[in-house]
Amino acid sequence: MVDSSYNVEGSLAITDSGNIPIPNNYELYAEALYGEAPIESKLQANNSCPNPGMDGYHYIVKGQYGRYSASGDINFPHSINVTSWDNKQNEVPYYFFQVYQNTYARGGLDAGLFYNVFTNTWHTFISGWWAYWDSGRGRYEVVPVWASVNANIRSNQQVNMVVTTLDNAINIRVVDRSNWKLLANHMYHTNSNHQYDSRGTYTTFGKETSFATHCYNPTSGAYMRGAFWTNVYFYWTSGYRLLNTQETSSTEWKPDRLKVTEFSNIIPHYQDRISIEYR
Repeated sequence: MVDSSYNVEGSLAITDSGNIPIPNNYELYAEALYGEAPIESKLQANNSCPNPGMDGYHYIVKGQYGRYSASGDINFPHSINVTSWDNKQNEVPYYFFQVYQNTYARGGLDAGLFYNVFTNTWHTFISGWWAYWDSGRGRYEVVPVWASVNANIRSNQQVNMVVTTLDNAINIRVVDRSNWKLLANHMYHTNSNHQYDSRGTYTTFGKETSFATHCYNPTSGAYMRGAFWTNVYFYWTSGYRLLNTQETSSTEWKPDRLKVTEFSNIIPHYQDRISIEYR
C-alpha cells in the first residue's frame, strides 16, 4: 500500500518516506488524489483561455450494459505534434475505455493510456467523478477523480490493453504484442461510492479515441495521425464478444468531425484508424 500522502512524477511515487520506484505491477490509491480535477479540465478554469468550453475531439463507441472488462489491440499514432499552453502540454492523445455506472451518484471513470510529451512515453490513468447529495444545498456535489502512472511505454510499441473492474478498483494491464511482455499492471483503487465490482453489475463500457485539449486552439498546428484500434472485445460474466454492431449501443463524434482528417471505420466498430489535426 502506498503512503496516503504522495504525488506521482515520472516513474516515482514521491511519498513522505522518500521516492519509491514504480514497477510494472503497481497499486495506486486514487482516494489520495480526489482533490484534483481531471486533466481535460484542469486548465480550463483559467480565464485567459479563449475557448474554455471546448476540450478537443473525441470518437466514442458505447457498448451494452453489464460488462466488467474490455480489451483491445492498439497501434499508437505514427506522428504526434503538440503545443504548450500555460507552460503545460496543451493537446493530449488518449486511448481509453469508458467505465460508467448507471446512476449519477455512482458516476464513472475513463481508464487507459495518454501520451506525455515531456517523458515521451504513454501513461496509464483514470479520470472521472462520483457525486453525493448535499442536503444543505439541496443538490448533488461532484467529486472529480484523476490519477496516473508513467508506464514507460514508447509510441513504437504495439500493445494490447485490458481494463477490468474489480471490487472498488479498476485494473489496467498492458502488454507488448510483439513478445507479450508485461508493460503495465496498474491497480487503481476507487472510492466505494462508485460501487465498482468484479461482475460489472452497474457498468457500461465504451471505447474512446481522443485528442483532448486544455485550451482549444483550432489552428495551433497540433496533430495526431494514424491512431489505430483493432480486436476490441467486451466481456460479461457469461461470455464475451467483439465490439461489433450487435455489441454497440451508439457511436458519436464530439463535437463534430471538422478537424478529423482521417476516419477509417474499417470493421464497425472494433477496428478503426483516426487522424485529428488542429490546422
